[in-house]
Amino acid sequence: EAFLTHDSVRAAIMLYFAGDVLQAHRFLAHESESLSPEDAAKLAQLAMEMTLPHAALNIAKNVASKGAVINGAYYPLFDFGTTELPVPHELALAIIRQESEFYPRAQSSVGARGLMQVMPATASATARKYKIPYRSKTQLHNAGTNLAIGASYYRGLLEQFDYNRILATAAYNAGPSRVNQWLAKSQSKLPFDVWMTLIPYRETRSYVSNVLMYSVLYSRKLGLKTPLLTQHEKDRLL
Repeated sequence: EAFLTHDSVRAAIMLYFAGDVLQAHRFLAHESESLSPEDAAKLAQLAMEMTLPHAALNIAKNVASKGAVINGAYYPLFDFGTTELPVPHELALAIIRQESEFYPRAQSSVGARGLMQVMPATASATARKYKIPYRSKTQLHNAGTNLAIGASYYRGLLEQFDYNRILATAAYNAGPSRVNQWLAKSQSKLPFDVWMTLIPYRETRSYVSNVLMYSVLYSRKLGLKTPLLTQHEKDRLL
């Protein structure tokens, strides 16, 4: 392809193999701004082949802002490798898509780090509980460590909230103590859809609906048929 000879793309490839993933992503994103949707789609595919799903997603978002869609890159898959996840892959992908957009070195203003945006204090407690090797918060930028800890923490929330993904996902975003407060206030009298609309935090309302929607989309990409909500989740009053 002609764009492969462009300086930005060549620099991105060199930086990627040199281990500078952040700069590689920046060069690819910059290059995509001047490409046609067709060439941008090919660049996004290159990013995915380079195992840079974050770059592929950003390219897809740039193209979408111009009225075109790159389906594969807008919901990229992530190679979990040998990491064993205690939650379904489609659910882990949905949380990663929402939390970090697949950027392993993401860091929030409050200190959450990595793919699943894990707080260092949460990482320490979760690693102790599940016997996951962990020494320093810098390890949260390692994809394998972050996934092991983040997925284990989410699995713990699922267990705490009777395997209800609505509640566990809200707790992942806002904290389990707040979810318990909201449940106490509603006194288990509300159907799930009403309860979701009454979540006090706008961010958490959006977070829960996005993760559930993404999990369905990723389920389809993985060849599964996971429903948006299980009957158990629909039936329980919150």
